Amino acid sequence: MNLELLSNELLLDMFEYIHSIELIRSFYDLNKRFNNLILIHLQTFGLDFRSTSKQDFDIIFQSYLQTIKHRIFSLKLSNDDDETPEQIHLFHSYGWNFNKFPYLRSLSLNHIYFNKKTNDSLSKCFHLTNLTLIKCYFSCTQSDIHRFMNDIWSLPKLQYFYLTNHSKHIVTFPIITNCSTSIEHLSISGFIDLDCLLNHLYHNTSCLQYLALDLSSIKEQLQISIQSVNELNLVFNIHQKHKLENLLQHIPNLYRLKIEINYIEINGYEWEEIIRKYLLKLEKFQLKMNIIVTEQNNHQNLLNSFRTRFWLEEHQWFVQYHFNSNDPYQNAYIYTLPYSFTDFDIFFPSRFKSICSNDKNDCPYDYVQHLDYSYFSSKKFIKYPLNFHNINHLSITLPACLHVLLLIERCHRLTSLVITRPENMSNEDTQLYIQTLLDHIHYLYSFKFNSWSKVDHFDKKLSINKKIIPIIMRSPPIRRINLLGCDTWFTGEQFIELSRSSFVTHCQILLIKVKQRKTIRTIINVMPNLRALVIRCQQDHFKFYYSPKQDQLLHWLKNNLSSMCLIKRNYRFIHQIHIWIHR
Repeated sequence: MNLELLSNELLLDMFEYIHSIELIRSFYDLNKRFNNLILIHLQTFGLDFRSTSKQDFDIIFQSYLQTIKHRIFSLKLSNDDDETPEQIHLFHSYGWNFNKFPYLRSLSLNHIYFNKKTNDSLSKCFHLTNLTLIKCYFSCTQSDIHRFMNDIWSLPKLQYFYLTNHSKHIVTFPIITNCSTSIEHLSISGFIDLDCLLNHLYHNTSCLQYLALDLSSIKEQLQISIQSVNELNLVFNIHQKHKLENLLQHIPNLYRLKIEINYIEINGYEWEEIIRKYLLKLEKFQLKMNIIVTEQNNHQNLLNSFRTRFWLEEHQWFVQYHFNSNDPYQNAYIYTLPYSFTDFDIFFPSRFKSICSNDKNDCPYDYVQHLDYSYFSSKKFIKYPLNFHNINHLSITLPACLHVLLLIERCHRLTSLVITRPENMSNEDTQLYIQTLLDHIHYLYSFKFNSWSKVDHFDKKLSINKKIIPIIMRSPPIRRINLLGCDTWFTGEQFIELSRSSFVTHCQILLIKVKQRKTIRTIINVMPNLRALVIRCQQDHFKFYYSPKQDQLLHWLKNNLSSMCLIKRNYRFIHQIHIWIHR
């Protein structure tokens, strides 16, 4: 088929299925018509540099970006150590700043390390309406963080601001002194003392409508009501009910409350009192509580507290309860239906109890995207409501029973699989379980294997019988493979054998442990599709107190790999080396 015979509308529809970077590399400069269509597409979908190769990243910045920068309304960059390490640093090193895109409206940055240069660049993005900062690292001073937050609150058109802190050390959210009359949606997580933010929202974020917070500590009681907020998405990890009640009391105009509570039990009678007393406008209530129940009678008593007229007739908010009596941690979960959260943990065989009839509960788990599954042996096969049609990430602790195979067969959107082997499972059983699971999967982007072991990772005396390489097997094409949790430190010969299996043929991102540093070159040479490599090497003796000049493995890699490769050590996990490959 000749693509040029297709109408503009059909071509634009087709472009939506092609990654923006591949679209430019494949079709830009083909002719003037295609150039104009690509620019129209970029105005809507923007540039997404996440999960791109270093070679493509370099080519776009050196050959295309200056020409198309005026058409870029949306930009996504990532310092993801596994796939695109130091990408944002490289972006700045090429002489680019965010304010060089004059019509930039939406900016998403992942795994960014904040410094003065980044802050200065962001503070000048006056046209931004949407700013997303995921897994940020703040290694700067508290005064620098204060200045950064106030600069964000000064952006005149910003409406959506999402921020998650991922720093290893504790970071206190600063007191905002600037005022924003544009921010309407605000999501903050990973900070302590967010009560400083809450107590000033009324004054400095007067148009706020949606608020999402992850609260792990509150020092001060909320004093001023936040009248503008009508949607609250809350993760509450504070073991004090009265602080939650105080918070809800001061957000009286909520029509939607989505709340996840860990290890605090609030029964149906108590929730009814809170809602009747403080949340008179509430129409949507989405609840998830992870609690510890020490007595069997408590299960039924808790469920019965949600059977009142308030729950069943006035609001028709129905709850479900599940637990495993064999769970040593005595965890139980109670939640409203349909289940409205993306993560779901289940320990089979679980018992489910609900106050909702099945005809009102046809698709209770359609929101679930990440499912964590573990199994405690049982002789009985019990039918469970396994309607997880939309999960894309599945984490399984072996053994796996028939339930999980039935689940996988229904999950056509599954892209990521994590398998964990308990230490008492044999290599043969592990191999059989993994192969059986892979045989039931239609498509898989990412695979990760963990093997629990009491033996130290650097113990060279590890018995051959305890090692496992559960990877010489059939599988669908997999783009990302993580074997850092595998007990084996690979030799070059072992990896060459592995590379002949369909398991790694299509791999683009590999995380693996090697015995000798020369194996790293072998891996890159025998895997033509590989674009990112994360390795741990048994010959690496780097210590956290060493200076960069003492980093022998890093020096060896820079001398023996292409100078175009980006090579860095992960200073959060100091024995991991990240290589962004350029061929």
